[in-house]
Amino acid sequence: MPGDGGFPSETTSRNQEIIMFGSIVGALIDRQDGDSGVEGALWGAVAEKGVKLVFPLIMTFAIGYAVQKGISMAWDKATGEDQPDY
Repeated sequence: MPGDGGFPSETTSRNQEIIMFGSIVGALIDRQDGDSGVEGALWGAVAEKGVKLVFPLIMTFAIGYAVQKGISMAWDKATGEDQPDY
């Protein structure tokens, strides 16, 4: 980017640290069975990236479900309809 002095942004640095952490953990797990750890490092980096992409989606659905359930329970209480949950 112009004017940034060629230094990486803080966000880029943080993303690299996260991928590095996944790689290190994967390598350590892979080395437990006597392998070199390279394959584990690759799988660790991929898994870390996957978690980073999927976790916000899962949380969005979980929060949406909780809000919908809370509104439904409040409506049932307010109207006197006490229907069992199926």
